[in-house]
Amino acid sequence: MIRLPPFLRWSLHLVVPRSLLFASFFASMLVASACDSDRLLRPTGETIADLMLAEAKWTSQAPSRYEFTLQILCFCRERRPMRVSVRNGTVVSVRPENSFVPLPPAEQERYPSIEGLFDLIATELARPANVVRAEFDSARGFPVEVFIDRWGGVADDEVTYVVGDILVR
Repeated sequence: MIRLPPFLRWSLHLVVPRSLLFASFFASMLVASACDSDRLLRPTGETIADLMLAEAKWTSQAPSRYEFTLQILCFCRERRPMRVSVRNGTVVSVRPENSFVPLPPAEQERYPSIEGLFDLIATELARPANVVRAEFDSARGFPVEVFIDRWGGVADDEVTYVVGDILVR
């Protein structure tokens, strides 16, 4: 055991209090565990293959006109389910589910079409998002639920897209 002279022990206590040492150790352990979980939660080739298969199912049907209910769950202003109308892959109208009054065009931009959701999933898989999870309809291939957590350990950045009631016209 190495014994420090008293004047060094005293100066060490003055420079780095034990509470600070404990806090820095605890913070480094959190960072290390977050780094490990990032690696474990990154998408695999299987995830990308699932995305490609689901998108192929959806595009094989090639609906030119459809509408669906989309709910975006996040720490954001609007959380009501919306009815999204799409023509030729472009969103033409977004309105609250129980209303016939569409949102103003500036507010409609945050509501993607089904094709836009596929693009969003692919974009998030390509960037270093912490978690990207998608569940697809087995028959028609559209995303039923998409969960994205861009930054692990950061509160309120998660977003979930929930799709339902697709009506092809």
